[in-house]
Amino acid sequence: MGGLLTELGKHLAERRLSLLVLPGALFLAAAFAARTLGHADAVDLDLLVGEVQE
Repeated sequence: MGGLLTELGKHLAERRLSLLVLPGALFLAAAFAARTLGHADAVDLDLLVGEVQE
């Protein structure tokens, strides 16, 4: 019974991790864009692309 619970716990941990990775990556990308562009240039995509490529 212990082995079954261990495997179930691993499966749930993997599933939870996969559900958190994509939203976390999107949040970090949005935070990076907000920090890089600031209020004045919030919609300047060319500036953001230029900053990322540097």
